[in-house]
Amino acid sequence: MVGAFYRETLGDEVLGDLELGWITFRDHWGQGYASEAAAAAVRFGFERLNADRAIAYIDAANVASVRVAERIGMTYEGDVDFYGERTGRFGLAR
Repeated sequence: MVGAFYRETLGDEVLGDLELGWITFRDHWGQGYASEAAAAAVRFGFERLNADRAIAYIDAANVASVRVAERIGMTYEGDVDFYGERTGRFGLAR
């Protein structure tokens, strides 16, 4: 499952970046499905939604998701407060 969406707020912060999220069943890990689908979601966001930037919030311990983000061109921007948890934010400009 992969999604590209606009989150209305994150705590008190109003957001404007397209956010990506992905999850796959464990039986399908390591086969490239998440990377392929996330890349398609980014293309859709940039081409059809006219987004200028895409972001993803990923826990550092989730190495597989960090790799997905990196494979689609996202770079680590730093840790942010994500609903009370320090979480890595990855970004990709159009």
